[in-house]
Amino acid sequence: MPIEKYSAQEFEIFFDQIFDDKIDDNSVKNFLLDINSFNIPTNSIIGAILSLKKRMISIPNHEDAIDVCGTG
Repeated sequence: MPIEKYSAQEFEIFFDQIFDDKIDDNSVKNFLLDINSFNIPTNSIIGAILSLKKRMISIPNHEDAIDVCGTG
């Protein structure tokens, strides 16, 4: 199946495997080049976000606190 036809959930699984270091560097490179050749499909961005959100660490803060350093 062409890469632009994958669902967000399928991209999420692939990004999970990348972030868990289960895919070799050459395959990751080819995957990212394929995504780029289709002007980065929306589903790939959604999949990456879903995968990253599972790994995010919540930091206790005040309700009105804001991040001012610009690094996220």
